This record gives sequence, C-alpha cells and structure tokens, in this order.
Amino acid sequence: MLSDFRAYIQADSTLASTVGTINGGIKMFPHVARADTTMPFITYSTINESSTDTHDQDSSASALYQDVLQLEIFTKTFSEGKTIKDRLRALLSSANFTQGATHFGYVEWQGSQDFFNDENETFRHSISLEILWRNS
Repeated sequence: MLSDFRAYIQADSTLASTVGTINGGIKMFPHVARADTTMPFITYSTINESSTDTHDQDSSASALYQDVLQLEIFTKTFSEGKTIKDRLRALLSSANFTQGATHFGYVEWQGSQDFFNDENETFRHSISLEILWRNS
C-alpha cells in the first residue's frame, strides 16, 4: 500500500516542481530523509493500521484496511510549506483512486500542524490522513 500511495504522489507534476526531485522522483522518504537532502522534502509513516469487516469475508481481496498515515513536510520558509501542504490537500482530500495493486477508496484529511525549529530556523508541517484501502 505505501509504495502505491507514494507512487500516486510521485506522479503529480505540480508537486514535483514545488518539492523538487531526486533520482527521478519527488523528494519523499519513508520515516526520515537522507542526511544530505536539501529542503524542501517530505517524509511519510504509518501511525496506525487496522482492518474493517466487509460483507464478503471469503476473499482476501475483499479485506478493507483503515490506516492512518502521517506526512511531514520540511521547508526553509513557512510559505513554501504552506504551498506544498495545500497541494497535498488538493491531491488527497476525499480522494478515490487506484494506483498499482491498491484501490484507495477514501482519503480523509484529519488535520495538520505547523512547527518552527529555532535551532536551524526551519519549518515542519505535519499532516494526518486516514485512508481506507484494499488490494485491487
């Protein structure tokens, strides 16, 4: 699921031009970025996983999962982070799509927070998403 979710975001050319690319893809990393990565960049991680009962429990393909993901945007300016956050919101809020082997039935934007790091004068924008998905 995570690789398909990442691929969906990676396909957005507007986001790629805003965040920048590395090795042919948006600067987006699981958990932490590489030490030499320049801002802006995005990290993602699963903070909760669960499954939901469906009417057809005989097929593993019918299993419906409900995960909460956290995206973190790291930027040098607040406005840069807001631009990236707004684009992610437009791309993901109430989204229903199939990417690779995963059908994302619904993406709910649960909320976001903005933080400032005094030590290196950078910003972190944290986003929580609840995602209903199944294998397609």
